[in-house]
Amino acid sequence: MPKNLLPDHGGKALKKATRSAALEKPPTTPAKKRPKKHAGTPPENDLERAYCHLGRAAAVAAELQAAPREFVSRFLEYGAEFYLEALSEKGRNAEHAAFAAAEVLRTAEHIALASLYGQNRSSVPALPAPKTDHVKRLQQTSRRIDDAVRHARSSPHLAQFTAAARELLRQAEQSTESHETQLAHEFLHAAEALTEALSQLPEE
Repeated sequence: MPKNLLPDHGGKALKKATRSAALEKPPTTPAKKRPKKHAGTPPENDLERAYCHLGRAAAVAAELQAAPREFVSRFLEYGAEFYLEALSEKGRNAEHAAFAAAEVLRTAEHIALASLYGQNRSSVPALPAPKTDHVKRLQQTSRRIDDAVRHARSSPHLAQFTAAARELLRQAEQSTESHETQLAHEFLHAAEALTEALSQLPEE
């Protein structure tokens, strides 16, 4: 993951949050269960979500500078891979692939929007940001990443997606500390989406 999307502000809020989470020892959250479907039929809503996120992310990525565009393109490729896998697989693995495709492509869309915002800050209306407890959401997402990794299936993408989710969380924290609420929202949504994908990766 590129380190130059935002300046590094030190990571104090997330460090405090994750330390608190470790001390509290929250109950383990089970992997998200998907509704039962007939064998061989991936959920249509997940395929539709994947297709829509793909189109939007690709359109935004086309307006980005080379470095962020290349990074978003990697997630577009991963999402397209899962999408095609969902169409060719059968049973539960097809369901997992469809869900992973939708969430990975949702990740790509939010990263693309964050990058585009970074290129066009001056064009965003200067409205007061809504009150949001980003530190609490950062803490919750950090816990969910840990839970997702513990329950994740064997996948060649596991280590890479885990590292990317944590880096997106770090970027969200930096944006929160620098009071860039739009960026914080986009990076946090991207981290949350990739965490969802981790919980439902298709088996290798």
